[in-house]
Amino acid sequence: MSYSDIVRPLISEPTRWTYVRDWVSPTLVRLDSPRKAAGRGVSIAIVDAGFYPHPDLLFPLCRVLGHFDFSVDDEPLDGRTDAGNWHGTMTAVIAAGNGFLGQGLYRGPAYLSKVLLLKAGEKLSIRPHAIARALKWVIEQKDRYHIRVVNISLGVGEENRKSERSLVDHWIRKCVNSGICVVVAAGNSGGTVGSPAKSPEAITVGGYFDHCDEMFHSDYGFTPDRVLKPDLIAPSALVASPILPGTPQQKRAAALCRLMADPECLDEETLKNAQLPESYSENSPDDRSNELLGQAAGHKVVGTYYEHADGTSVAAPMVAGTIAQLLELRPELTPRDIRRILLQTSRRLPGASRERQGRGILRAADAFKIVEQENHPVLKTILGTERVENALVFRVYEPDAEKVEVAGDFTDWKTTPMERRDDGVWEYVLELPISDGEKRAYKFLYDGKRWEEDRHNPYCEPDRMGGLNSLIDRDLLLLRA
Repeated sequence: MSYSDIVRPLISEPTRWTYVRDWVSPTLVRLDSPRKAAGRGVSIAIVDAGFYPHPDLLFPLCRVLGHFDFSVDDEPLDGRTDAGNWHGTMTAVIAAGNGFLGQGLYRGPAYLSKVLLLKAGEKLSIRPHAIARALKWVIEQKDRYHIRVVNISLGVGEENRKSERSLVDHWIRKCVNSGICVVVAAGNSGGTVGSPAKSPEAITVGGYFDHCDEMFHSDYGFTPDRVLKPDLIAPSALVASPILPGTPQQKRAAALCRLMADPECLDEETLKNAQLPESYSENSPDDRSNELLGQAAGHKVVGTYYEHADGTSVAAPMVAGTIAQLLELRPELTPRDIRRILLQTSRRLPGASRERQGRGILRAADAFKIVEQENHPVLKTILGTERVENALVFRVYEPDAEKVEVAGDFTDWKTTPMERRDDGVWEYVLELPISDGEKRAYKFLYDGKRWEEDRHNPYCEPDRMGGLNSLIDRDLLLLRA
């Protein structure tokens, strides 16, 4: 049976769709994402707990290249509607759904990309070996399916285990080295970041409330490898996501939408599906309206086929979809290029802890500006620190700055001017070899006012003044070489 045969009966009649929550903005609007690209020619592998054959991925043309189960369930993509299958469907639709059931409104950034659905969960139990098997398969099949991006909105713990001892981190590293960007959700407990989010090579995404500019309770912190995670943050609350068609939840959403569009409706089946109190039909029109608004809010209803969801699991696929957009415009970009672009264009959330937000908020429009310039300095230059023979070269891209200085333990924390190139890149050469076990700390000062760590160096530590110092030592130089 084809995907179309599975889903077509659910949407055989014209969709009766009502926009209920006008304050739940579409993803493309929230990201300020340009419409110049939609992931054409790029395939995204979604590694998650399970999947449902959702119309936003299947119609009008099927963009699902395959469904593969790496757990012990050996589950087909047959329309089961358990919680695990909702979670994977949610991440896939947020990244690459075309909004088919919502007249195109709730599209993901990569709404024209292809997707591969890789199940790595066993009834919501996630095991490292299942994720590792899925990532190994991705590497083996990347050329066949044109896989350029992987999204993992799952966690398996391992907070205290170094990356070199983690099976999942090992395969993330191999994915990145083979040219595949790996995006991982940070987690939602507000505690220490675990695996796979702690992988140094992964682009780890935390969350924030973009409607009020406050931090979400994402996992964060310094990993055993001295890497600060998350790398950046994206919207993680009130995000439009799919309700699985045909489920009691979807029937309730449809009934509530119908009643809100037609308050006089007292159809028995509609009232039953809406799961309203028995006294509803006896209430005044105003009381009915208030009841419906309360029910819609309580059940997170956005429309007939959509609800809103929270968590870093919804933030990560926004970033994954954005990366697919960038790769459509510039297929030659490497994972390290993508990381450099995203970190360069991210912006701090004012008033929020630097440890919790990483390098700041995803800025899709600014990332597009870099990619659209063929010879942009960010694409041509190694930013951060680079080892050149027995010297270290520090580089930052800050074209609007009048003066950039570096300070570190190698200058006794006295500021030293950096040299500006014509392309807006500032450089400083430290002709001081670093011996085994020796650690160096540093940060930059912009225009004599703003102190910042090196946004392109993930290794850092608190500076005891509410900020961060970037770190470099011989071992880290070898890792970054």
